[in-house]
Formats: sequence, structure tokens, C-alpha cells
Amino acid sequence: MSSASNAQPVALCVLVADDQASMRGYLRTLLQAFGCEVVEAADGAAAVRCFRERRPDCVLLDAHMPVMDGFAACSAIKESCSEHFTPVLILTADSTPQMHTLCAQAGADELILKPVAPEVLQAKVRAFSQIRRLHDRLRTQRDELVSHQMAAHEEQALARALMRHVTQRDGVGCGNVRRLELAADGYHGDIVLAAWSPSGRQHVMVGDFTGHGLQAALGALPASDVFFSMTKAGFSIPDIVRELNARMRALFPANIFLCVCALDIDHANGMLTAWNGGLPTAFVRSATGQLRPIRSRHLPLGVVGAREFDDSIETLSIAHGARIYVHTDGVAEQANSRGEPFGEERLMAILGGKGDAELVFERLEMAIAAHRGEVPQHDDTTFIEVLVNSSAAPRFVAAASGAATGALRPAMSWSLELQLDGKALRELDPKPLLLRALQELQGLDAHRDVLLMVLGELYSNALDHGVLGCDSALKSDPDGFAEYYALREKRLVDITHGRITVRLAHRELPDGGELEVTVRDSGPGFDFERLAPAVDSCPSGRGVALVRSFCNEVRFADGGRSCTATYLWKRSPAIESEAAAA
Repeated sequence: MSSASNAQPVALCVLVADDQASMRGYLRTLLQAFGCEVVEAADGAAAVRCFRERRPDCVLLDAHMPVMDGFAACSAIKESCSEHFTPVLILTADSTPQMHTLCAQAGADELILKPVAPEVLQAKVRAFSQIRRLHDRLRTQRDELVSHQMAAHEEQALARALMRHVTQRDGVGCGNVRRLELAADGYHGDIVLAAWSPSGRQHVMVGDFTGHGLQAALGALPASDVFFSMTKAGFSIPDIVRELNARMRALFPANIFLCVCALDIDHANGMLTAWNGGLPTAFVRSATGQLRPIRSRHLPLGVVGAREFDDSIETLSIAHGARIYVHTDGVAEQANSRGEPFGEERLMAILGGKGDAELVFERLEMAIAAHRGEVPQHDDTTFIEVLVNSSAAPRFVAAASGAATGALRPAMSWSLELQLDGKALRELDPKPLLLRALQELQGLDAHRDVLLMVLGELYSNALDHGVLGCDSALKSDPDGFAEYYALREKRLVDITHGRITVRLAHRELPDGGELEVTVRDSGPGFDFERLAPAVDSCPSGRGVALVRSFCNEVRFADGGRSCTATYLWKRSPAIESEAAAA
């Protein structure tokens, strides 16, 4: 009894069921001696009722009791336990194998022989109390795990919804972009964005965020907003990646960044400009299967500040029927059972050569699956193909004079002039600013696509040919094309003088308005009288021909240093109704 008396109390509630009052009293004395609270029952049925009312921590049942024996009571109590573990011990003087079998069939956790030794009872109750605490801890941990899993599923559902919003927004008309996306975590965390600029150029961006899940989805939201809004406003790829870098730096900690390959594809004029920061090498596949690389030359977005950020682009000539391939590192880094990555060589063998380009996706997916085997996918995999098609660009929303009518404001007479010198020519792109001014002053939203094209062509001609002195004749072949843009970039970086003035003048007409766009440069000029309408095979003059097709008049002056395009628009019935009502 001394060991029982000196034992640490375990603070358990124990149910004792026995039809003999003397045995109940004996067990009560033993249990209370080492700190247990005791409740009693005189038969099996009373024991079951008492258990359901009190929910004790441990149950002692005599095997043979009236009304309901210990075995039936044990079965009923175990059914009432549900997920909770309550140890049930059967007390009996019978130690035969049949008794052990009956105890096991009833679900009892232990059989204790009578007469009950105090040391045995104490050891059994203490051991089962520890098992109960362990079971409760495991059940709590399981519930917490289930809760975490539910939260993770909800997070994934939210992330999927966000990514659907990001990737499906404003991508109408980009049917020349094919995608192969293999998700590592139940849904895809990479981003693929595509949209047409107002000038008819296609912007495509593939991005790979650090991390997965909601972290990537939250990063994709501001990235898509910047991409689509700036593309729609007519900004260039360098402007977009610079703004994206600033946004990443402002919104996210240093360990979250975005690897990006951003493309500007001029299908009509056969020109591709690219900015690759942290993504694997992209490729341009010619019609004959030759591959030209677009390597990563920059840090990912969000790594460095504005002063250190490099927005310089790479320029390549592209022909109708060429294909542009961009992929994330999940393709080349996918390992097999021996730890060998898929690698760039395998990828290039699939992309290039004389094989049918239409089957690249099928061959690549089969090759990745065969290489991976049973090895799980550890990273999102994205592979896209952009088909170069000279007729892929959608028609301008606004058409030539008379087809696109109306403005958001009544016609007014006004003028605006902007002058850029030296450093401003190198650092600023005035086209989005001027387009915004047109929209704010006159509300010509229905004409924005054509007006941005007009502004873009006239300004580019003034900068490239007037100030920088680049000769479009260089673009007659792929090598000359690359030389032309390399020369342009070098002269733009080194520019110390030169000037371009853009003047917008609008006047009210009885049935609408007339907008004159005049661009003057400080260059030596050229013989504009010899400028012939462009043909498809001619690498120069296409821009002026396009401007002429949408404007009422295009005229040159001052030895070719000044060009004025006149654009007419007609009053819409809605504006007339509002004016009459006023």
C-alpha cells in the first residue's frame, strides 16, 4: 500500500462497476489513494448510463454482473466513445483462454485478475492514462492537420480563381499562342499573358514567381494589371518591365521575385523585340527548323532598384511562319529516377531540325513524361509557342475617316505641343502621354488605336531616321536587320543633342473634328518626294503608307524634317442628342 500512497496523483475520473458493494469499496479505496475521482455502478446497464452521463477517463467492469454483464457493457461503452479513446478494463477471476477471447471480442483493453493487487491496478491505470493522453494529443494534431489541409484547399481554390482571372483577362484574339502547362501542386502558378497593343503589335509575357500557391497568385495580380494596362495604353516592353520591377520592389519582400521573358512581336513588319530576365533561353524557329536563341541577359524583376535596372532589349528579324518558343525552368530541370535533368539539349532536339513543327507539343509532352517516369513533378512547367503570322494582328478598332465616329466630348478647338531634347529622347516615350492627352482633351477613345499608330509611326520615323540617322535599307536581310537595331540602340544611348517636337492641333468641324499631328525633328531631312508607297517586299516606307491609309492627308515639309498627318472624325448621334438636350 505504501507505493500506492506515495504515487503522484493522476487526476483521473474512473468508473467502477461491480455488483458486490465490498469490491466497489475496495477498488474505490485503492483508486482514491493515488488521486483518482471514483464513480460507481452496481450493474452493467447502470455502468453504461453512468458512462454516457459522466464520460470518465477509465472504466473498470466486473465480467459477471446482473442486468448486463461486463462484456455487453464494454461493447456499449466502446460504441459510445466515438473517436475518443477510453480504456476499459475487465475484472475477473477466470484466466482461461476463453475469457481472454471474450474480453477481446467485447473490445476491452485489458484483463485484470482478481484478487486485484494494488500495484497492478495502479500501474494499469497510470499506463492507460498515458495512452489516453497520447491518443488525445494525436487526435488534436490530426484535427489541426485537417484544418490546415482545408485552409490549404481553400487557399488553392482562391489562387486558382485569381490565376484564371489573371490569365484569361484581355487575351481575346491571341489564338496564335499555344500553351503546354503542367502543374506541380494541383494548379498552375506560372503566368502566361498575351495582348495586342493599339498599334497592332502583340505583347506576350511568360513569368515564373518564386514559390507556389497563393504567393504566386498574389504576385500575378499586379503583374497582369501592369502588363495589360500598359499594353493597352501603347507602352513598350522596356517601359512595362521597368514598371513591373518597380511594382515588385514596392509590394514584395526581397525573397520574392519574378523571372520573365517579355516579347513585342510586330507580325506585319517582321520584327521581334525581347527582354529576358531569369527565364531559360527562348528560341525562334525558322520555317526550315533553324533555332535562334533569346538568352537571359538580365536579373529577374524585383531584385534590383530602379537605378541598377537594365531595360535594354534584344531585336531579331522574324518571317511569316516562324515560331517563338518560351518556357520556364520546369521543362529543362525535370529529373528522372537517376536525378538527370531533361536538359536544354533534349529540348532543342525536339524544337529544331526538319521535324514537323505542328507536332512539337505532342513530342515534348511525351518526351517529358518518358524522361520523368514515376518521379513526381516538383515545379510548374510552362511551354508556349507563338506562331508568327503577318495577318495575325486584329484590325484597328477605329477605321478610316467616316467609319469610326464620335468622341466622348463635343468638338473643341485646341492645340498642344511637346518638345524633347537630348536625354529626354533617350529616356522618354511620349506616345502614351500624347494619347492620354487626346483622350482627356477630346475623349477620342473610339479612335485610340489608329491615333496611337499615327503617333508611333511619325515619331519613330523622326527619331530613327531624322535624329539618329539610321537607314532602313539595312533591314533588307536578317543580318542587316540586327545591325540596324544594334546601331539604333548605340546611337540612342550615345545621343547628346537633337530635338523632336510634336504638335497636336484640333479644330471643330460642323460634323465632327479635325486633328493635325505634326512631328518635326532636327535631322538633315530627306528627299520625301521620292518616297513611294510601300510594298510587302520593301523593308522601309510601310509606316508612312499605313498612316496614309487611315488619315485624310499626309504631307512633308522643311526638307523632310516635318511631317503632318490630318485625321478626321465625325460627330456621333449620342453627342448630338446631348448637345440638343443641353
